[in-house]
Amino acid sequence: MPSPASSVSTLTSEEGDFVVISPFYEQIIERANRATAFVNPQAWTNIEIVNVKGNHSWVLNTTTPRQEKDFIGFGEILGHQQGTRTSAKGNTYPPDKKLRDGDSVKFTFAIGQPQDAPARFRTIFNDQLSVIDREFRDSCSVYVQHAETTRDADSVPTPEAEYKHFLRSSTLDPSSANDTILLTTNNIYVTNTIPRRSLAPGARTLPSRLTNQTTTNGNPSTGSTAAAPSIVSLDTTYDPNTTFPDHQGEQFEKHQNSRVTQLDFRDEHGMLVPMADVPRIFRPGAFIQFRVTLHSYDILDKKGPEPRRNRSHVLRLHSAQILRESDQEYEPIRVTPPAPSFSPVKRSNNDFDSNSSPSKRNRSDRGARSIDSSSMTY
Repeated sequence: MPSPASSVSTLTSEEGDFVVISPFYEQIIERANRATAFVNPQAWTNIEIVNVKGNHSWVLNTTTPRQEKDFIGFGEILGHQQGTRTSAKGNTYPPDKKLRDGDSVKFTFAIGQPQDAPARFRTIFNDQLSVIDREFRDSCSVYVQHAETTRDADSVPTPEAEYKHFLRSSTLDPSSANDTILLTTNNIYVTNTIPRRSLAPGARTLPSRLTNQTTTNGNPSTGSTAAAPSIVSLDTTYDPNTTFPDHQGEQFEKHQNSRVTQLDFRDEHGMLVPMADVPRIFRPGAFIQFRVTLHSYDILDKKGPEPRRNRSHVLRLHSAQILRESDQEYEPIRVTPPAPSFSPVKRSNNDFDSNSSPSKRNRSDRGARSIDSSSMTY
């Protein structure tokens, strides 16, 4: 077990020089010492791994029924290249896959080290990486032993079994050390056939400072009136066509009966961030606190010459809060509108016969010639 961060101090030694830790990082280090943080040994007591139909979850063994154990972590959101996905298609793979109502679509956030982090926080972040990596690797070993004694041979992981991991290198070089944590949300869409499940118990209805609607007597108005805050709760759903600018085109033609569901994203004041604002507020450069649960999924791949057991590890993101806003410029999703299609106006052969006089053409033909041909595509 990596040693947790020691008590908070305003000074730290870095390469022989003493530097002052900012009040912001003092608060982060203090939070990292709490019992629910990854790097606190108390967070890993009274835990067992429960397997339900191939879904291995870390749960508390002191509760009846068993409850998933959640953990608190910290870090800075990295960019799209490192794995952050907050568009209408989320983590869909392949990216151009045509979506249908009911498909699983989730946001992902790549979390890394802030550039300005002092040595004390860098140690905490690296401890997060080590603890999570150890837990999942240990769970794989326990699972293999359990499978060999309780399950048929086809379900036992082969030595070359693939372990899809949520730890990765920010340089995308497989030979480089892992320095990035990938978080995956619950589904961002619900349909009429899928019941809404709140991500947090006792959710409050909160006003949002981020999305305002100008109203007059409760009705939208374009006049000069005071702006009333929209009410957002964890039960709020949205029209995807107005929430995500890229929810359009052939990719979403069969995804029109879905609704965007509000996930537990909060700003630095603890207020819910409407889903339309999540890509902007939770953009690269923002420092966040996140709450996750741990899961491993078994996938038996029978497509190859021999059965192959794959393990997919997931840090399920249940809530996230901004602790420091991003200072990077927001780059909205660029949507290229589909090119309009025009059908050329059919003309009689006489239209192109220089020997034909206008008097020999019918009226509809003369009307067709009045169309500006420069705006047409042939």
